[in-house]
Amino acid sequence: MCNTNTDIEDIIKYPDFHKILPNTPSVSSDQMIPFINEFVNEGSHAESTKELSKLYKKLRLKYKVCPSKQQMREWFSIKYTKTEVNQVFSRYLVKKATRSQSGVLVVTITLSPNKFSCSKDCYYCPQETDLQGNHTQPRSYMSSEPAMRRALRHGFDVRDQFWDRIKAYISTGNIDVTDTASKKMEVILSGGTWECYPKEERDRFIHECYWASNTYGLEVDRDMLSLEEEQLINETADYRIIGMTLETRPDFVTKSSIKDYRRYGVTRIQIGVQHYDDSILKKVNRGCYTKDTIKAIRLLKQVGLKVVVHLMPDLPGSTPELDKWMFETAINNPDLQFDDVKIYPTAVCKTHDENLILTSKIAEWYENGEYTPYAEKDIDALIDVIKYYFVNMNAWVRVQRCIRDIPSCSIESGYQKKSNLRQLIQNKIDDSDEVTHDIRQMEVRETEYLKYPARLVVLKYEASQGTEYHLMMSAFEDNCYDKLKYNLFKMYSYFYTRIFFKSEIPYWSNIDNYKANFGFLRLRLDPTPGGTIIPEINNTALIREVHIYGNTLGVGSDNISSQHRGYGQYLMSVAEDIALANGYTKTSVIAGIGTKEYYRKKCNYYKSGTYMVKDLTDNRLTNFLMNISIIVPVSAVLYYFI
Repeated sequence: MCNTNTDIEDIIKYPDFHKILPNTPSVSSDQMIPFINEFVNEGSHAESTKELSKLYKKLRLKYKVCPSKQQMREWFSIKYTKTEVNQVFSRYLVKKATRSQSGVLVVTITLSPNKFSCSKDCYYCPQETDLQGNHTQPRSYMSSEPAMRRALRHGFDVRDQFWDRIKAYISTGNIDVTDTASKKMEVILSGGTWECYPKEERDRFIHECYWASNTYGLEVDRDMLSLEEEQLINETADYRIIGMTLETRPDFVTKSSIKDYRRYGVTRIQIGVQHYDDSILKKVNRGCYTKDTIKAIRLLKQVGLKVVVHLMPDLPGSTPELDKWMFETAINNPDLQFDDVKIYPTAVCKTHDENLILTSKIAEWYENGEYTPYAEKDIDALIDVIKYYFVNMNAWVRVQRCIRDIPSCSIESGYQKKSNLRQLIQNKIDDSDEVTHDIRQMEVRETEYLKYPARLVVLKYEASQGTEYHLMMSAFEDNCYDKLKYNLFKMYSYFYTRIFFKSEIPYWSNIDNYKANFGFLRLRLDPTPGGTIIPEINNTALIREVHIYGNTLGVGSDNISSQHRGYGQYLMSVAEDIALANGYTKTSVIAGIGTKEYYRKKCNYYKSGTYMVKDLTDNRLTNFLMNISIIVPVSAVLYYFI
């Protein structure tokens, strides 16, 4: 039976095409040629993916052929290399296109399953072993999870895992190997607690990531160089690591660990917060409390690192009311403001394999009748709690996940094993006519809003003893009155600052009718940037993230996307203006290793330690001259009429 809802993969013109793709049933030329001819002729300028899906289904029935994605791509690359197609068509040809819609390609590397993967014993956290008691996965992970299966297949070898992911992206069309532009990879190192691994192991994991990224596709393999050499090569490599994420606990975030993060090129830290009610954390033997979370977020933001928080509703001792309070705290407490969140409703896990043993304290409680997740009895209670967060959350937060990727075969109890929980919540939001401003939900993707004009929006908020500015390039669906209001505001903002020499420009902050996000920038004005940890960024305004959406384009690609409309450089210039207006003479960017060339060439930044820094003296002079160019003719006109 043919699945008509499946996307078709991207075109890949690759000499070793069959080496990177699995085998598929053959389709005769007599069947394929008329199918692909008509598909391209009718669909090359389609305006929506729905239109192309309908065409695909029609032609499948007409020609009685169901070509695989690989075959579609191969035939297209052979016969239509010079055919002009629009972005909707080319993106439709990509299998699992959402993998690259956020602008980067994620590579998850699972750390080795040793007894030292975590020194703590949180009661909700499962541990998997074989029948002899040997650890088969890092603490909290199970071999039934997709990323873990890939790690097992490669014996937890870092380079093999990395290369496997690249090959998968190539085979689905999310990477076009004929595009000479560099590919942007974001690496996530998962498994246990980072600091619990011996330092030699931590260094090795990082070192091998850069080596794997630098050596993929080389005609002649080479030995690993020093970490510093591999990082330098990666700045201009074909596969650049533009961001790196580690997982740890709030109480393990120290000044010393932060220095190591930056030496590694880490740009984002995930911390397992789980809840803000300390009595619940004590009940599950967390050994880490809200005061530790406040301190960790403060330290991480002080050096410009991005913060991802894990929250777990439905823990033992919690209720829907307490979980709602937890989310309210996440929204309103200035000391607990994070950038991304993973919401993991509690699950009581079990083994999926008779040759493996999976243990946790809450599994014992469940078996003894001491604990049952409230969502097991009333799934709507959990849905309502998480929905409350989605419709009230801050627009500067991205929900990375709303459920952990645990197969139902490994769940004994929890959220009724609803693997589509995120969709159920969205359905309830849609039915209530409410909206969410979750960054992930607002990504422009291949929607109609891609053609809309972009509007700068600046949201200002207090966080961890500093002031944050969230700059967005956004699409709005306005009526005539709203457009008039916005244009009048733009005129006021321009003349107010130029004529009256006001240093801080008023920026639009109204997100009514906000429909899509082309990209954003996070700017932090910290009272003591860098502190005693990173002296090279003392007295600088911190640019913590620049992310432009649209399908993934390599650095230097000429394809049309919001990534290459100059939004990144524009947001950087606005951030620099805000920094100047607040008395800063320098800005610093916590740049991933693979993005340093961009900031150097496109934004005139220079290296300072592990950061990219810019002196804003030239910006100040430029702004002064612009003010003069406005005030002189205006004054002359006024003088003439007076």
